[in-house]
Amino acid sequence: MTFPLPQYTSPDEYLLLETQANDKHEYFSGEIVAMAGAGKDHNYIVANLLREIGGYLKGKECEVFRQISE
Repeated sequence: MTFPLPQYTSPDEYLLLETQANDKHEYFSGEIVAMAGAGKDHNYIVANLLREIGGYLKGKECEVFRQISE
């Protein structure tokens, strides 16, 4: 049995496709792979980590942030 080789996608093509996609994807070495959705437990863990790390960094020169592409 043979499998088709994955098609290379440039970073610019990926970013364009991702702005039009309903689901989130990961880009790695020219390949686009669908990402699993985050569940309630995952979001709970992320919220707790951000709260703890943000508290630790309070008053320091660095901060926690999420980059949002435009």
